Amino acid sequence: MRLRGVMLACALSLLSACAGKDVVTMGAVRAITPGMTYEQVVSKIGKPGRIIGRDERVEGALVPKDGKVVYLWRNKDGSTLTAAFLGGRVSGLGTWGLS
Repeated sequence: MRLRGVMLACALSLLSACAGKDVVTMGAVRAITPGMTYEQVVSKIGKPGRIIGRDERVEGALVPKDGKVVYLWRNKDGSTLTAAFLGGRVSGLGTWGLS
C-alpha cells in the first residue's frame, strides 16, 4: 500500500512539473533564423508544430496560397508562433501574445 502511495506521489509530481511549461518561448523564437529547416526549428522549440490549412484564419491572419507550408505552435495561454516555410526553409515568423 505504501509503495502505491509513493508511485502516485511521483506521478503527480511529474505531471505538475510539466503542466506549466510553455511549448514555445521568446528565447526559442529568437534562436530561429531565416533559412532554417523544419527539423532545425523543432530542435529549437522542442515540439513539432501543426500544419495549418490553406485559407485558415490564425489570429486574424490569412494563410497564403503561394505554396508555403505554415506551421503553428500554441501555448496553453493561447500565445502562438507561426512559421512559414518556402522550399523547406523558414521564410517568415509570426508571434502573438508571447512575452
